[in-house]
Amino acid sequence: PGFEVRPARPEPITALVQGRRYSMYDYTPAQYATLIRLIAGLRRALPRIRLAVPRDPQGAVVQAVLPKEALGAWSGLLGHYHVSEHKQDPGPAFNWEQLLRGVKALEAPLAPAQER
Repeated sequence: PGFEVRPARPEPITALVQGRRYSMYDYTPAQYATLIRLIAGLRRALPRIRLAVPRDPQGAVVQAVLPKEALGAWSGLLGHYHVSEHKQDPGPAFNWEQLLRGVKALEAPLAPAQER
């Protein structure tokens, strides 16, 4: 009851993914909240998963397939477009920074005092 499907940001986001321009609406707050909880749970079960995403030298999230060597060495979070050049998801509107902040905030109360 009362559930409304509204994107987290009201305007479509346009950016290059795999070198092609895509436009899409953002995910919903409920989708982000669910994914944040899922990733926090996976990291508790699999602590070697780093809370990081692939970034270019300027610090922007890479929105293309990773080179084979980089992919093999990666131990953080990935989108499908990091794994296959035929994929464009999670897409240009996906807010990686919001996701990382959300997981970090959810995990903070669970961390031992010396790790905070």
